[in-house]
Amino acid sequence: MSQAQHKPEGDTGTAPRAFEVRVDGGAHGAFRDLRDAIDAARIVKLERPQAMVRVLDKSTGQIVVEP
Repeated sequence: MSQAQHKPEGDTGTAPRAFEVRVDGGAHGAFRDLRDAIDAARIVKLERPQAMVRVLDKSTGQIVVEP
């Protein structure tokens, strides 16, 4: 027999998306993992070399990377 998993009230089972990719000041995507955010930023920079692409830490608002 399996036991039911108890989740705290209000828990949706998803982790917060701590990192955000911004392109020319606008949000482009949010990611849980910094490596995924950096990979996405690099792809955007390849597609749009003149764009200002940044990865931000949403908890502090600081720029983590500018590829």
